[in-house]
Amino acid sequence: MLRTVAERLGIGSAETLRNRVRRDQVDSGQCPGTTTEESAQIKAMKKAIAELKRANDILKAAARFFAAELDRPLSALVAFIDGHRDRFGGVEPIGRVLYEHGCSIAPPPTVPSTIVPPPPVRSA
Repeated sequence: MLRTVAERLGIGSAETLRNRVRRDQVDSGQCPGTTTEESAQIKAMKKAIAELKRANDILKAAARFFAAELDRPLSALVAFIDGHRDRFGGVEPIGRVLYEHGCSIAPPPTVPSTIVPPPPVRSA
């Protein structure tokens, strides 16, 4: 019966139809399970947790790196970023986390820098 209904609806297979019906039953509260909305929330939370863990790892690495340097000279910041960019997925996440915690060498990546117009072209 499911196969006939799936064919009439143009759905690939009876199993696909069965999965869609099951998903609808869970989403409407007729059957127990994780709803589509809850699944999306869980996915978003896992992503946020992963980002927080990465930020925490960056801050721990920075704390160890700067433990002996109280004034954090620019060269030390550059050396830290250069030495850890492969570990933390590039310069941008390191710069963002350090900026958010008061240790910046440039404006945050989400804030566009002031664009300096090119010099005027001189006439010959």
